[in-house]
Amino acid sequence: NIQLEHPGHYTVNPAGAILIRAAENDFAVTSALESAPGNRIVTAPLYNDKGALADTPEDNPVYLFVPESLSSLSFAHFVARIIANAETPDEKADAIQTDLQKNYGYTLDLRSYRDSNPIEEFLYEQREGHCELFATSMVMMLRTAGIPARLVSGFLGGSPDEEAGPGAWVVRHRNVHTWVEAL
Repeated sequence: NIQLEHPGHYTVNPAGAILIRAAENDFAVTSALESAPGNRIVTAPLYNDKGALADTPEDNPVYLFVPESLSSLSFAHFVARIIANAETPDEKADAIQTDLQKNYGYTLDLRSYRDSNPIEEFLYEQREGHCELFATSMVMMLRTAGIPARLVSGFLGGSPDEEAGPGAWVVRHRNVHTWVEAL
């Protein structure tokens, strides 16, 4: 049971996700969960390039696509240095994640980037950014390492909504988050 409080228009796609077209950035989604999923991670279905369900990430080259602006030899060397001691895809993913955690800072201060490639500017110069920069960088690094990956945006957290009843939560715009799925 989901209640959406939003002044704009919204639609629900076939997978059940709420798509909001907002004139303003203030909206709230209230959803009562039947039961909490605990530590179980649920992923969205994979689709191939023809829009049909895919059996594996390799069925869709989009999960390995790296834009021309990042497919330079210097970016490949940058990633190779980070994963040099890793052999398996899991070890490579861990090495990339550890490098980002140890060598970069998190901030909600949204800076303007002078370069046409904010990912390289984040990785090579600013070394500080928000979740979109961390997640996009990790996806591009994983793909460069040959690991299918995708960027996921949604909500993290929320607060209990006592007025709506037991088990109800309110998720607001400030709870928006972006993360990585290595496939």
